[in-house]
Amino acid sequence: MPGGSASQGSPQGGWNLSVYAGSKNLQASYAFVKYMSSAKVQQQTTEKLSLLPTRKSVYELPSVKNNEMVGFFKPAVDKAVQRPWIAEGNSLFEPIKVQMNKVLTGAATPEQAAKAVGDSYRKILKDYK
Repeated sequence: MPGGSASQGSPQGGWNLSVYAGSKNLQASYAFVKYMSSAKVQQQTTEKLSLLPTRKSVYELPSVKNNEMVGFFKPAVDKAVQRPWIAEGNSLFEPIKVQMNKVLTGAATPEQAAKAVGDSYRKILKDYK
């Protein structure tokens, strides 16, 4: 995502871990989330997969700080803001995915795709202009 202007951040997504409330083994689930969220595992994940850590402290580790992908995306991370939560949030990605594929395959121009996404959003979001 672009970093935004000096006064505006860019929304940032990321990996999420959750525990099903109905799990028959909640303690193991909690332990797994704690493990995956640890600084050590986030460092290893960045080193091996170049995924951005969610812990600020991990960005200071030399192996993370010197990672090319981290260096590229860190300015956007520094300006990122949390996306607002809305119930329709998940359904907003599908129209973009469909139209992006159409643009990449030549089935639609970027302008046509943008209009189609807007049309889809007007059906999903009652107040979308």
